[in-house]
Amino acid sequence: MLSMTTPPTERRLLASSRPHQDVGASRQGNHFRSDIEGLRAIAVGLVMADHIFGWPTSGFIGVDIFFVISGFLITGLLVRERVRTGGISIRAFYVRRIRRLLPAAFTTLAATVLAAYALFFSGRFQQTLSDAVWATFFGANINFARQGTDYSSRQLRHPRCSTSGPSRSRSSSICCGPR
Repeated sequence: MLSMTTPPTERRLLASSRPHQDVGASRQGNHFRSDIEGLRAIAVGLVMADHIFGWPTSGFIGVDIFFVISGFLITGLLVRERVRTGGISIRAFYVRRIRRLLPAAFTTLAATVLAAYALFFSGRFQQTLSDAVWATFFGANINFARQGTDYSSRQLRHPRCSTSGPSRSRSSSICCGPR
């Protein structure tokens, strides 16, 4: 059993003797998990099927799978960091997360705003631009709640709704805090 009073060297020995030491592993180093990649593929397939064919009727199951995978991987990373260093640096965690996620997120937001400018009338473009600003500051979920957005509505299809997941994740971290 690992505890805060267990010396770091003993924690490393205990952690390395575990049969499932790759729990929550990522693509870095020897931690590649083909089973996790398979689950990601299923999740992507479910989301794409919902967007393209409208089936499964609640395509959010793919998003739910992503949340579960993310929680599993993040927990594993934090557990390994605590075993390795004796603590968890929330600052270092967020720096790694920002470096990994923000470039793709900003590229996606910029492409969405540019496409909206080219394709939509002024009102819809302004709404998309406003949503992108909220998403930039991880506030998309707050903005959508203010607007009364119904995520399960079949009539409501916004590319911007996909930014609510990271916003909910960040809001949960702020509300619940690190444990």
